[in-house]
Amino acid sequence: MKRATGTHCGRLFSGYRIIVRGLCILLVNAFTGVIGCSERCEPFPVAAQETVVLLHGLGRTSASMSKLHRRLEQGGYRVKDWAYRSTRGRIEDHGQRLHDSLVTMDSDPIVSKIHIVGHSLGGIVTRYALMVEVPEKMGRVVMLAPPNRGSAAARKLAPLLGKVIKPLKQLSDDPTSDVNQLAVPVHVEFGVIAAAADGKVRPEDTHLPGEADHLIVPGFHTFIMNRDDVGDAVLAFLERGRFRKPTAEKQP
Repeated sequence: MKRATGTHCGRLFSGYRIIVRGLCILLVNAFTGVIGCSERCEPFPVAAQETVVLLHGLGRTSASMSKLHRRLEQGGYRVKDWAYRSTRGRIEDHGQRLHDSLVTMDSDPIVSKIHIVGHSLGGIVTRYALMVEVPEKMGRVVMLAPPNRGSAAARKLAPLLGKVIKPLKQLSDDPTSDVNQLAVPVHVEFGVIAAAADGKVRPEDTHLPGEADHLIVPGFHTFIMNRDDVGDAVLAFLERGRFRKPTAEKQP
């Protein structure tokens, strides 16, 4: 009698183990999204999303763009920080690397459109990369305090620091400097934001031929990307190609 009871309990315990194991398998499948799939089933498709590539400025890191990064994510964009050793290479070196990254993104099915936001040197590197080739999925470009016509500060510092900081001479406001000889990519919408009290790049030297819009905000060169009004302006330009809403026409 005792033996029969023990056998019965063992079978019951074994049954419980099978049930528990089955439940565990169901839970795992639920979390991995493969309920009802065979081993060959495809993963759930990921919706394509507009992506913004962020480029920091000279002597900075991607951390300097972190506030703008969060603001863009809140605006519904997928954001990618593009880091580069800004002081160690020439503009064309960084530009070629960025071009290669854009080519990869252009073929990525989860990227529906590519926008770029660059601070200072980051905007010039962007110009070079787009002169090599404009991606098929190219969206809009916002340049923050870019030395599009060069920088007097770069010209003055180049003789002292040019061997250590490679792009300095290239960013000079001398008419023969690389940045002043660099062509402007066609079929790309550029928006430029300048700082009124920049200190490194004069607002008038940020202009780019063919720019879609230009905006001057209070503040300084180094932290322009952290301003709330700049974040709003960047989002507005990426959405409609203008920093400001069009002025309503007066009714007759």
